[in-house]
Amino acid sequence: FYPEGGGQEADRGAIRGYDVVDVQQVGGSVVHFLKGPPSNLPVGKRVKCEIDWDRRQRLRRHHTATHILLGAARRVLGNHVWQTGAHKAEDAARLDITHYDSLSEAEMRKIESLANEIVLSDRKMTMKFVPRELAERKYGFRLYQGGSVPGAKLRVVEIPEWDVEACGGTHCHRTSEVGLVKLLRSTRIQDGVVRLEYVAGSVAIEHVQGQSQAVNAIRDRLGVPADQVADAVARLQDEVKELRKKVESLEKRSLEAALRESSPDGETRLLPVGDRTVEARVTPVGPHRLWRATVSPGSADDLKRLAATIIRDADNVVALAARNTSASLLVGRSPNVALDCLAVAREASTLLGGGAGGAADFAQGGGPKVDGVDDALAAAVSRIREILG
Repeated sequence: FYPEGGGQEADRGAIRGYDVVDVQQVGGSVVHFLKGPPSNLPVGKRVKCEIDWDRRQRLRRHHTATHILLGAARRVLGNHVWQTGAHKAEDAARLDITHYDSLSEAEMRKIESLANEIVLSDRKMTMKFVPRELAERKYGFRLYQGGSVPGAKLRVVEIPEWDVEACGGTHCHRTSEVGLVKLLRSTRIQDGVVRLEYVAGSVAIEHVQGQSQAVNAIRDRLGVPADQVADAVARLQDEVKELRKKVESLEKRSLEAALRESSPDGETRLLPVGDRTVEARVTPVGPHRLWRATVSPGSADDLKRLAATIIRDADNVVALAARNTSASLLVGRSPNVALDCLAVAREASTLLGGGAGGAADFAQGGGPKVDGVDDALAAAVSRIREILG
C-alpha cells in the first residue's frame, strides 16, 4: 500500500480480512495499521493485499492534477510561482503557491482552462529514479517544488514541456487519465501565499453535476432559461431591496404614530416591531424618560430599529433586550442625555456570557445565555436609574 507522504493521503483496503486504516513510512519499512481482533497473521507468510482501487484512482488523479495546475498557475501568473504546500485527499485537493495578490475570476478561469488543455493533450508522463546530481544538472532546482528530498537518487515525475518535480506518490500514466480539473476557489491564506482548492476526475464530474442540478432547480423556480438565471436573480435582489426599504419605512411611520398616540408616562405602551407589537414600559428617570422592552423572539436589528426612532426625540433613554438563538441587549440615549451607554451595556452583558461594543450614546451587547435576558435588562435599567435618577 502507498503510505502517507508528499502531501498525499495513504491507501486504504484490506489484508486477509483486516481493514487497513492507515499506512505510514517508518524508516525503511512501510507499516500497515489494521483494524480488528488481535492479529493472527503469521510472520514470514505471504498475504493477499486488496487496495481500495476507487480511492487510489481518486488520489492519483488529484496528485497528477496538482502538477498540471502548478504548471498552469506559473504560466498565467508568472515565473515567480512556487509550490509551498499541497494536500491530496480522496474527495478534494489543495495547492499553496507563492503569489503577491488574490486571484481574480479571470485568472482562475485561465488557470482552469489551461490545466484542462493539458489533460486533453493526453501527454505521457514519466516517473523514473535519477541520480541527484544528474537530475539537478538537467532540470534545475525547480525539482524541489514540494521541498527538499533526501537520498542519492530522486524519483522524478515529468509532464513533458510542462512540469517536472522530484516527487513520491501515485500518479496517472497519461494526463488524459485525470479526466477533468475543476477549480473550486482560491484564498489568500497569508501574505505572498495563495491556496487553490480543486477536484479532479470523477469527483470533478460529481461537483459539476451538482452545480448543474442546483442551476436547473433555480431555473425551474424562476421560470427562465439557464443562461438567464443570473439576470433573473439580480432582478429579484433589487426587488427585495426595494420591498425591504418600503417595509422599514412603514414600520418607522407606524412606530412614530404609536409614540405620538401613546399613553401617559408610567404606563405600558404597545410599539410595532415588524408584524408584531411589543410592550414597552415607560417611566420617568430624573428629567428623562426610560423605555424598557423585551422582544422575543427578536434580533439585534429589531432592537436597532426600535431604538433609533425613540432616541431621535430629546430626553429619551432605551434599554432593550431580545431573545433568539442568542441574547441581545441595547442601550441608547438622546443627544441631550448624559449617560455612558457603552459602560452600562458592557456591565449588563456579562450576565449573557458575552460583551458589548459601540459608543457612549448607542451600544449593543449580547451573549449565548438566553435565559439571562431578564436579569441583564434589569441590571441595565438599575444602573441607568442609579446614574440618572
